[in-house]
Amino acid sequence: MGLPLGYDVGSDLLRGNYLFRARDSGRPAATRVMRLPVGGTGINVFWPVYRDGAQTRTIAQRRDALIGFAGGAFQLSDLAGAAEEALPADAEAALIERGRMVAGSDLPSDESVTAPIDIADRTWRLVVRDPGRPGIDLPVMIAIVGLALAAMLAALVVIWSRNERMQELARQANQDSLTGLKNRRRFEEDLRSELARSHRYGTPGALLMLDVDRFKRVNDSLGHAAGDRALADIADILRVRARETDVVARIGGDEFALVLPGCDVSEALAVADEIAGAVRGCSVDGDLPEISVSIGVATFGEGRRLSYETVLARADAAMYAAKEDGRDSVRVFGSGGDTEAAGTGALEPT
Repeated sequence: MGLPLGYDVGSDLLRGNYLFRARDSGRPAATRVMRLPVGGTGINVFWPVYRDGAQTRTIAQRRDALIGFAGGAFQLSDLAGAAEEALPADAEAALIERGRMVAGSDLPSDESVTAPIDIADRTWRLVVRDPGRPGIDLPVMIAIVGLALAAMLAALVVIWSRNERMQELARQANQDSLTGLKNRRRFEEDLRSELARSHRYGTPGALLMLDVDRFKRVNDSLGHAAGDRALADIADILRVRARETDVVARIGGDEFALVLPGCDVSEALAVADEIAGAVRGCSVDGDLPEISVSIGVATFGEGRRLSYETVLARADAAMYAAKEDGRDSVRVFGSGGDTEAAGTGALEPT
């Protein structure tokens, strides 16, 4: 029989408890010495992995945010080998787990020294004896062995930290740092993908372009910190009104974009009107008027094969038409190339 291609640790009565202990504690958990799933005797270490940015203060939050585990298996022969390599040729070492020797040989207590070795959330006892150099050198040697074992067991954490850093770099490459929305690069990729999907299946879609009205006055009068808060508030409005399939991005200083798959023009306009009303209810500190946005809408799909550049230009043109018509309104790019009024500053907030 060959090695298993997959293994459900959670259903394993021996290992499942350690897995769930790591999940609930938020810290790595080590099993006792047992037979490993792929052969040999040793320990497993499980490190919980939570969703990026999720709250993990309570057990309930950690359970909800869990996306998987980083896991490692360490054979006793490898642990013993790491200890032996760190010692002089004549020295001996043993590892004790809960009073039971699990690696090495039985050593006389009067000629040996011991020290605790932490493995995730479990503590072993390391015993070292050197017949040729008893006494003062033993604490030094036990520290050396402890460092060697710690370095070996930390390999799992190092691997996970490297993966975590790669995930962070990927997140930074796709995310706007101020608002947490997608950035322009990711927006372009997602819009191009949606246009290709729309053309292939003949489904409708819409692009909304938003620009904050008179945003320069906020920065000039109240400072950039107030401007940043206003942008973050608008991002929250867009985020809570977006479906899971929508693309929400900040594509410039005070410009935002939404890609709405499966939406026809009437549905897109309803979304735009709702957003305009919600933003109108925002305010910043000071005597400036409430914030508003000008929104341009361009549709695609339903037999029309439009390029990324064309859809973007149409939504942009509609947005600037909204600004020229007095701001705080919604305009849609018409089939004849004109922009049509689809909302005014008199819209009731939603």
